[in-house]
Amino acid sequence: MVSFFAKRARGELAAWLVLNRVRSASAITGFDGVGYRYDKAASTREVPVFVRAFADR
Repeated sequence: MVSFFAKRARGELAAWLVLNRVRSASAITGFDGVGYRYDKAASTREVPVFVRAFADR
């Protein structure tokens, strides 16, 4: 089940990057699609971390 959510999120992120014409790595923090949001506390400069805001049932 987790792999399904991760795969869907990667696709949504890729689409978001293209549609928003993102050109810098720091802009990725603005992504908040399909229930995922940027987690500043868990992220580092090199590794951005996104968490699901809620669990689908």
